[in-house]
Amino acid sequence: MNVQQLDTRVIDSVVTEVLESMVFLGAEPAGDFDWGGGALCWSSIDLHTPVVGEMVIAVQEQDAAELFELLWAGERAPEPAALRALLEEVANAIAGQAQAQVDPSATAGLGLPTSGSGAFTAQGPADRRHSYTLDDGKVVGLLLRELV
Repeated sequence: MNVQQLDTRVIDSVVTEVLESMVFLGAEPAGDFDWGGGALCWSSIDLHTPVVGEMVIAVQEQDAAELFELLWAGERAPEPAALRALLEEVANAIAGQAQAQVDPSATAGLGLPTSGSGAFTAQGPADRRHSYTLDDGKVVGLLLRELV
């Protein structure tokens, strides 16, 4: 199965559950995420089995810093590498849970997450874009694409 065939209900359910459990804020499918908006913090992970494709999760850098401060309660500074590591963990959790929802008997095959900051410009017309609004108004973007 490729990511284009992944049921939106599965993605929405997994993303909202993972965001609520990891960043302690409710999340709903909604909002409009600006992928070309410049100051983004993002993480990408390849999906190998049972769904094949790539998943990217992104948030505005300022929002990532605020989420990081919320989670660490001021004990750590929201340095760029730490923000990217946080998003890598969230991407890994979402990808693993989505794979498990598709086929609970299969072992989820995932690549290692990568991350970066700035505009996420490597987008194609076939990419599926989703967005989620957190209880505090932050918007999280999720992009699914086929691997070529």
